[in-house]
Amino acid sequence: MPQAGDRGVLEVVLHNGGDRDIVDAFVDCAGRHNARPIADHRRDVRGLTFIPVEADFRTAEELARFSFVRVARPLPSLRLRPSLTRSITSGAVALPEAGPIDASFRAVLFDGGLVPDAVSALAPWVNYIEPSGIGPAVDTMQDHGLQTTAAFLFGRCCHRVICRDLYAV
Repeated sequence: MPQAGDRGVLEVVLHNGGDRDIVDAFVDCAGRHNARPIADHRRDVRGLTFIPVEADFRTAEELARFSFVRVARPLPSLRLRPSLTRSITSGAVALPEAGPIDASFRAVLFDGGLVPDAVSALAPWVNYIEPSGIGPAVDTMQDHGLQTTAAFLFGRCCHRVICRDLYAV
C-alpha cells in the first residue's frame, strides 16, 4: 500500500453527469494540491469520469474532498511474474474465416499488448489501440497479451481449430 510522501498515479472517479464544468473545476482543484490530472487518458462512462491523476499519495484525501469525487485510489502496479508454460504445441492455429457474429459487442482488455503479426491476424475481431507513453514492449507481456486476447475471443481450442463464437473487441 502506498505511503504518505510516495508519489504515483491515482484513479479518480468523478460523478459529473457529463458536466464539463465539474471536470474543469476538479482539474483546477488538483492543481492547487500539486496534483496533475492526465486529461488525455480521461474516460467518460454513463455520467462518471475516470481520470488518472499524478499526485503525492498524501494529497489523495484532499482530492477526495472535492464534492463530486466518488473515489480516489492508487492505481495498482503491474506485478510481473515468470511465464508458466503448461504445454507447447507446434503448427499453426486455424483462425475462423467468418468475422464477428455481433460487431456491436465491445470489451476492453488491458493485458500486455500484442506483437505486430498478431495485431494484423486478429484485425477482424480486434480494434488494437496502443496508448502513447507506455514505454517499450516486453516480449513476455506481449505473449501473455496474445494468450489472454485469444482466450477471450475464441475460448478453448480443439485440435488447433477455434471452437467458440466470435465477438468483436
